[in-house]
Amino acid sequence: MIAITVVFVVITCYELSYLIRRNRKPRTFWITGSFIAAAYLYLMIIYHYKDLPSMSRVIENIFNY
Repeated sequence: MIAITVVFVVITCYELSYLIRRNRKPRTFWITGSFIAAAYLYLMIIYHYKDLPSMSRVIENIFNY
């Protein structure tokens, strides 16, 4: 869990530095931050509840019906 958090902190720092260097609009910061937060929350939920299906399993089950 610590490794996942460290990886997401590194990704977030890289993304923020890229956005700052390119002088992006505040809306772009919000969109990027929202995607990173959603991915992090999804990964943490999957990590804590290992019996929940992962996204790849959900897509696989949709096509198996």
